[in-house]
Amino acid sequence: MTASRVLAAVAIAAAIGGCGGKRSTFEPPAELTRIEQTLDVDRLWTARVGRGGEGLRLGLRPATDGVRVYAGSHDGRAAALDAGTGRTVWSTRTDLPLSAGPGYGQGLLAFGTSNGRLLVTTASP
Repeated sequence: MTASRVLAAVAIAAAIGGCGGKRSTFEPPAELTRIEQTLDVDRLWTARVGRGGEGLRLGLRPATDGVRVYAGSHDGRAAALDAGTGRTVWSTRTDLPLSAGPGYGQGLLAFGTSNGRLLVTTASP
């Protein structure tokens, strides 16, 4: 047997031997603890703006300025709702697939679309 064959056989044996026999060193999950409810929460209102994003894991989460709640949906709808009552202040349909936002700041409202566009408007159109 040549030296290169011996080295190849040793390398293969070492690789095979290195794959087995090791014990797992992961930590088990922490034990769950009971959390006592200390605050009562009352639902004041609910609303839905459009549809089409269920199961898509989009970054569409409501934003607020404290007076209004801004929301959008994958089917292109955007709306502003009164934070106290949930009534629609304004709504529009963009005909673009919204996938991120809304972002709110300094009176501007921004949404991202699935095709890479950025839509920006004043929060009170």
